[in-house]
Amino acid sequence: MMRWVRLGVACTLAMGLLGCPETASESAPDAFVGGNIRDQGALLDASVGRPDGGDVRDAATGRDAAVPCAGDDACPQGQYCDASGACLVGCREGGCAPGEACDLATRQCQATAECRGDGDCAQDQICAGGECVAAPGCMGDADCDPGQICQAGACVAEPPEGCQGDLDCGPGERCVQGLCVDEPGCGDDLDCGLGERCMAGECVAEPPGCLADADCAPGQVCEAAVCVPAGPECRA
Repeated sequence: MMRWVRLGVACTLAMGLLGCPETASESAPDAFVGGNIRDQGALLDASVGRPDGGDVRDAATGRDAAVPCAGDDACPQGQYCDASGACLVGCREGGCAPGEACDLATRQCQATAECRGDGDCAQDQICAGGECVAAPGCMGDADCDPGQICQAGACVAEPPEGCQGDLDCGPGERCVQGLCVDEPGCGDDLDCGLGERCMAGECVAEPPGCLADADCAPGQVCEAAVCVPAGPECRA
């Protein structure tokens, strides 16, 4: 009997010192009210929120309440530890997706990728891992773009088609050293260089001047002060 009396007295004293959870006064700085913690007037939900288990929410406002911390690792994912020692929503160093970095001024993840595709890089580069890097060499002509061939591991412009003579070339082209090149052509002497004349649509070296056939080379005659090839001899 005395045992139950002692327990009753102890319970009464404990309730007088700590207060009953159901009848706690709002004036108490720290009290349990209906399973919640009242911290200096702010009602916090004790069932959610710790640095290692999610956010702490203010039951009165429904917003996340700051969690004490000593560093970013003490905060939940998606939060960082600010200078005042509280976990706030925002990114932290190393907490962004690949190709992004945390802007510590705004606490927002910003894209750092230099490129997203080969079109963002120079002609001789490709996009790899968000960075423009030198394009790999070629193994054959099939690795190059149309109009290019593979030479010494690099794609270069395909040279003009080879030729054996002018007939192998297209209109307006001539065969020069095995390659078809544009035929220069001329309309008059002004289209030719110094010491050249336009003859039959081509620029040729200007023949030497003369006063008589003796001033010309063998096989040439002097006509209009110019040495020209001699014509066939007339036979009676």
